[in-house]
Amino acid sequence: MFFPQPSDITNVFNPSEFACNDCCGSVIGPAGTPGATGPTGATGPTGATGPTGLSANSVAFLWDSWIIPNSTALSAMSPPGTLNAPAAYSSSSSEGVILVPNTISSQGQIYWNQNINIMTPNTTYTITANFAANQGSPGDSYGMFIGSPVAVVTAGNNNDNNGLKITIDYFLNSSFINVNTSPANYPFVSTYGSKFIGPFPTWTSAGGTNIENFFDLTAVISTVGALRVCEVFFAGNKIASRNITGLVLTGNYFGVSGVTGAATSYIYCRSFKISVS
Repeated sequence: MFFPQPSDITNVFNPSEFACNDCCGSVIGPAGTPGATGPTGATGPTGATGPTGLSANSVAFLWDSWIIPNSTALSAMSPPGTLNAPAAYSSSSSEGVILVPNTISSQGQIYWNQNINIMTPNTTYTITANFAANQGSPGDSYGMFIGSPVAVVTAGNNNDNNGLKITIDYFLNSSFINVNTSPANYPFVSTYGSKFIGPFPTWTSAGGTNIENFFDLTAVISTVGALRVCEVFFAGNKIASRNITGLVLTGNYFGVSGVTGAATSYIYCRSFKISVS
């Protein structure tokens, strides 16, 4: 029998001859090096800090006769308050300050001097004073003012150039909104009597001052579209409104005022507050 010798075998299997180069395409090479990371974007500029001011719904000013119980404490306020005679603190804390006694041709004020710009756009200012009037003929009026160049401002419908003035005139049975030299008249509306606004008396004939005889007079100054508007409330009842866009504040005095003419009465004030929102 013949057995082939190793040297006779010429067709030996060679793995390299069967590489996938010819039948499957190129061999997959190693993964490439990742591309470089792009540069970091520049940081945007820091926004400007807004102006410092009163926070929303804050009290910009407050005088209250229970908190500031005498003329010494009044003058120690910041800004200091001043009584213009005959205005004087009552001996009864529940009566606050007697702006005028029951005499003819008298006027008294409490005033302060500080810049509060009620014409700032898109800001609402609420100004409130707590008043009472009783006894006498009766007459005449009480009110509040702001942005005046003078300290002594007479309540009423006079056309003095004293900023913004809000008046309850229970002699004429009417309220007034004065814008600089221009007064506007809003007669009382009530079925209870000529001295009433709704069910609330602007003056009472009885002597003495009971707490229920005091009512808030409030002015709300706000922006409505392109206008600056003042709405007036007595004891929570809206009694008047006016476009005050043309108001020019010619000074920094603000406060409350009471006045009598030929007719008389006692006029009291217990508090005055300015809030902003």
